[in-house]
Amino acid sequence: MQKIKRMKLVIELAQKAENDAASQLGEIQTQLQTEQQRLQDLNDYYNSYKQNANAPTGSVSVQTIQNARYFLQQLDTAKQAQTHQITHVTQQKDQQQKHLQEKYMRRRMLESLLEKIKQDEQAIVDKKEQALLDEWTSVKFNTVIQSDNGN
Repeated sequence: MQKIKRMKLVIELAQKAENDAASQLGEIQTQLQTEQQRLQDLNDYYNSYKQNANAPTGSVSVQTIQNARYFLQQLDTAKQAQTHQITHVTQQKDQQQKHLQEKYMRRRMLESLLEKIKQDEQAIVDKKEQALLDEWTSVKFNTVIQSDNGN
């Protein structure tokens, strides 16, 4: 019985670790969505700015064109950095998913072990009960035999 209590405690701790891993995965997934939205915003802004820069109204100075090109290059660099950030967060998400899977498998293994312990303990109890029943039956049988011989 003491073994079962200890195993239940271990399983509770494993469940907590699994829940923590799931929570961390949720946070990383939220971060990934945020990073993807940032990239989408950058792409939208880049395309909008490029479209406006390519369709100037009136006369435009060379300096204005150079500034626009420089700004587009900076936006392109920002898009590349954001893509790299998304790759990094995606790798974190993949690692966290593996970590969560490991925690899940560990908890399931512990639960299976607990069931085996329960079955083993029940088998011991059943064996003891059967031994007591056999002993009681034997005593009862001997008592009946002796009472029949006494008559």
